[in-house]
Amino acid sequence: MIIGTAGHIDHGKTELVKALTGVDTDRLAEEKKRGISIDLGFASFFLPSGLEAGIVDVPGHERFIKNMLAGSTGIDLMLLVVAAADGVMAQTIEHLAIAELLGVGAAVVAVTKADLAGAERLDEVEEQVRELLESGSFKDAPIVRVSAKRRLGLEELVAAIETQAGLRTERLLDLPPRLPIDRSFILAGAGRVVTGTLWSGVLAATGLLELLPTGETCRPRRIEVHGNPVTKGLAGQRVAVNIVVSGPPPRRGDWLVPPATFSLTSELLARVTVVPQAPRALKRRARLRLYHGTREVAAVLSPIGEAQIEPGRQGYARLVLAEPIVAVFRDRFILRSLSPMATVAGGIILENRTKGRGGQVDIDHLAALAGDDRSAVREFFQGRRLPLTGDEVADAVQLGSRATEKAVAELVGENAITPFNVRQRVYYLATEAIAGCARDLDALLAGFHAEQPYRFGIEKEAAQRRLWPELSPSQADILFDYFISMGSIVRRDGRLAAADRVLDAMAVKLEQIGQELQGFSPPDLRKLGEDTGIAAADLKALLGQLRSDGSVVAAGGDQYFTRGAVDEATGRLLEFLAEAGEITVSQFKDLLGTTRKYAVLLLEYFDRQKVTRRVGDVRVVYDARVEEL
Repeated sequence: MIIGTAGHIDHGKTELVKALTGVDTDRLAEEKKRGISIDLGFASFFLPSGLEAGIVDVPGHERFIKNMLAGSTGIDLMLLVVAAADGVMAQTIEHLAIAELLGVGAAVVAVTKADLAGAERLDEVEEQVRELLESGSFKDAPIVRVSAKRRLGLEELVAAIETQAGLRTERLLDLPPRLPIDRSFILAGAGRVVTGTLWSGVLAATGLLELLPTGETCRPRRIEVHGNPVTKGLAGQRVAVNIVVSGPPPRRGDWLVPPATFSLTSELLARVTVVPQAPRALKRRARLRLYHGTREVAAVLSPIGEAQIEPGRQGYARLVLAEPIVAVFRDRFILRSLSPMATVAGGIILENRTKGRGGQVDIDHLAALAGDDRSAVREFFQGRRLPLTGDEVADAVQLGSRATEKAVAELVGENAITPFNVRQRVYYLATEAIAGCARDLDALLAGFHAEQPYRFGIEKEAAQRRLWPELSPSQADILFDYFISMGSIVRRDGRLAAADRVLDAMAVKLEQIGQELQGFSPPDLRKLGEDTGIAAADLKALLGQLRSDGSVVAAGGDQYFTRGAVDEATGRLLEFLAEAGEITVSQFKDLLGTTRKYAVLLLEYFDRQKVTRRVGDVRVVYDARVEEL
C-alpha cells in the first residue's frame, strides 16, 4: 500500500513520517537548510497486520505543487496533515481537492502538534476538518490527534491507517506494467536507477523495456521494493529499477513500459470535474497545465456539448496537448490554471484521439464510457463488427481481464453480446451487430444470385470488401465461418452462396455437368446438352461459371475438360517427356487411353499454355530460351 502525505507547509508532514518510520525524507541539502520539503521524500514501515506501507512525503509549499502532484500519482491512502495551531489552510484545501480528483480510495487525517494546543482548540480544528470533508469522498475519514515530537497518538494513527487500508482500490495486476518515473539518478556502482509507483501489472527484471515518450529501449538489471531486491514488482508498490540505457537519460515524467505495448496520444476526450473553489468556469480553448502520472504538459480544453463547465460541476471536454502522454482509458489527471496558478479541475480519460481529428462527439457515448464496467464494455461493442476474443476485449477496453470477463458475462446474460465458437476459439460480438451482419450478407447473396443465376456464388474477397471493408480478410473469415456453422451460407472454392441456393436445380445441374465431363474423352457441347437435357444458352452460362471457378478448362472449340483431368494429363505428359525427351500424338493418345481427337485437343492446349512446344510431328518441353533464339 502507498500512503501519500498532504497538507499545508510547516504542518509537520515530514516530522510525522519520521516518527512513523524513523526516516527523514528531507534528503536535499537545501531542504535541511531551509527546513521545508522541496521535492518528494520516500519511506516505508510495517503495519501491525504485516502489510508494508510505502510513504510518499510531498512538499506543502504552493510553489512546489508540481512536485506534490508527481508524488500523488498512484497512492492508495491520503494522510492529510493539519496543524492544530493553524487549522485548515490554502494547501490543505488544494491537496484535498487533488486527492479527490485523483480518485484516492481512502484517507486519514492527522491533527499534528496536538501537544501545543488546548482541548478547545483541538475541537475547533476537528470541526473545521469535518466541514471540509463533509461534501466529498472522505467524509467518513477518521481524525486522529498526534504529536510527533512527543510520540502521542501514533498508535491510534497507525490503527486508523490499518482500518482504512481495507478501503483502497484493487490494483490491476492483469494489465501490462506501467511505471511513471518520479526520480532518475545515477547510483555509484550500479548506474542508472529510476523509481516510481507501479500503476498496473507485474514488472519483471528480465527482457527489454521501453522508455516513453522517447521510445528508447533499455534492459532492467535489478528491481528493488523498499530497498529489498525482488524478481518482480507488483502494481501498487514503490519500485526502483536499475536499467541499462544507451540513449538520453530518462527523467521525471517518462514512463517505463514493455516494448510496443502503449502508444502516445496528444488529444483526449474526458469527463472533467471543476472544483467548487475554481475562480471561473472552464470555457472554450481554456489554456491550462495538465498533470498525468508524473508528467506535466500544456493543454487547451474545450467543453463538449455545452459552452462552459461551471465551478462545482462536471462536464465533458476535448483536451489538445502540447506534448504526447501515455494515456489509458480511465486514467485520472489534474488541471491547473496558468494565472493565478491553482488547481481548477481534474478528470478521467475516456478516449484517446488522433490529434486534429475534430468532428462531432456523441455525449451519450462519453456518458456510457464514464459509467460502470458493464456500460463501458457495452459501449465498446456498439457499432463494432470486429469479432474479438475475451483477451482481445480486455486489452482493448483496458479494464483488466477479471473486470472485463465479469462485464462480458453480464452482457451475454442480457443477450446484448453473443459468444460464438470458431476454430476452437470463442469470439464476442454485439447481438445487434451479428443480426446486422446477417441481414447485410443475406441481401448481398440474394442480389448476386438474382443477377448471376448460373454462378455458384460471390467471391469471398469481393463479399468482404462490399460488406465489411474495415475488416481484414482474416477477420472477415471469422464472421463467414460463423454463418457457415449456423447453416445460413456455404463456401466452395473461395465462393460464398446462400445455403438454400445450393439445393436448387442449378446446383444439381452444375454437379451433373461436372460428372459428365470426367475423364479424358468428355462429350462436346452438343452431346453434353443432349445427355443433361440443359438448353444450349443455359449450358454455356453454367460452363462459364465452372470455368470461373476453375472447375473446368476450355480446350478449344466446344470441348471442355475437368481441371482434375487436365492436371492428371499434364503430370503424365511431363513425366514421359522427362524420360523420353519427346512425344508423338499417338504416344500421348496411348498414354491417356483416349482417342486421337482428344489427344490433339489437349496437346494444342498445352502448346498454348507453353507447357510443350511442337517440333515437326513431336512435342518437347517448352523452353523460353529456344523461343528467344
